[in-house]
Amino acid sequence: MHTRIGFLGGGQLASLLAQSASERGFQVTAFCDSIDDPITNLCQKVFVGKRDDRESLRHFFEQVDMVLLESEFFQADLLRSLSSETSTPVYPNIDDYERLYTKVGQKKLMDEIGVPYAKTTPLDQMSDFSSPHILKLSHGGYDGYGNNEVSNLSEALKVVGDLDQKLFFLEEKLNLTAEYACLLIKGKNQSYIYDPCETIQKDHKCLFVNDGPQIDESIKSQIRSYVERIDEKLEGPGIYAFEFFYDEKGRILFNEAAPRVHNSYHFSMESYTYSQFDMFINAVTSEELYLPERIYTHATMLNIVGVIKGDYQLKFPFNNELSPYKIHMYGKKESRPGRKLGHMTFFDNKDTFESAKWVEREHKL
Repeated sequence: MHTRIGFLGGGQLASLLAQSASERGFQVTAFCDSIDDPITNLCQKVFVGKRDDRESLRHFFEQVDMVLLESEFFQADLLRSLSSETSTPVYPNIDDYERLYTKVGQKKLMDEIGVPYAKTTPLDQMSDFSSPHILKLSHGGYDGYGNNEVSNLSEALKVVGDLDQKLFFLEEKLNLTAEYACLLIKGKNQSYIYDPCETIQKDHKCLFVNDGPQIDESIKSQIRSYVERIDEKLEGPGIYAFEFFYDEKGRILFNEAAPRVHNSYHFSMESYTYSQFDMFINAVTSEELYLPERIYTHATMLNIVGVIKGDYQLKFPFNNELSPYKIHMYGKKESRPGRKLGHMTFFDNKDTFESAKWVEREHKL
């Protein structure tokens, strides 16, 4: 009998995971918000319901052999209870998921292992200030949502409005030189860390990811050493993404984590023998962990992001000098400003970033 893998969530991350699972002969089931979610075309069964609908979730858990998460939108206590009642394991490990559930919790973990981060103060403990800070949601902010630059306490409180101040914290604004990401896969008996890559932001949202030998080896080494420390504190199995700042003082500082597959490593689908999606499926279904190898020395991922609200059509420019590439559209029926509609990866054994920048300038949605 084929293992039945259930995905909590139906967006592009779950969809790309489901593709990998299907290619390896696993049966795919999903619990998602809408029958129109991208994953539904890949499933043998689809459950549609709300994230707090306990009975529907229990029924879903009973129909699968394991549950994989694509987001941090579910309460750990609910997942733990459903897993216990149905004897259905959840990945990533629920204790790991809970430790990384909030940004404040993530920074407590960094304190335990001596990984530095920008000076941080809970909003409800902050006295007035007169220098630029970033106001952040402790949970639920992603793709730049929930981040606001503020110059004093009055501005911060205006942004928060009637929301609970305990949901927010203030982080000193850094003068950044670069931002990086790193991905950890914990199997049942071993771990694997992908090489760190550089992420390039626009309006607090990732626009490009650049991977290759242009990243200084000393930076890669320091980031890997931090992730190795984190690895020792997590139980697994699971997959865990980490983002880091590099500031003008030459400091590498932890930014945030996500206990799931991550946009920053989509390029692994073309540039490694095993992608992040393959690795997560492998980590939770096998005793032996794959060891990915590079296929190309350089890779650049470009996020294809919505500009207007409504129907859309990608108009892709052609240039004979472009690096080899592959386009992945996520099957989303409607565009919204800032919404990720797909991504494009350029891969080669020479520079790919110039091709990605040219397409970003010239493509139309």
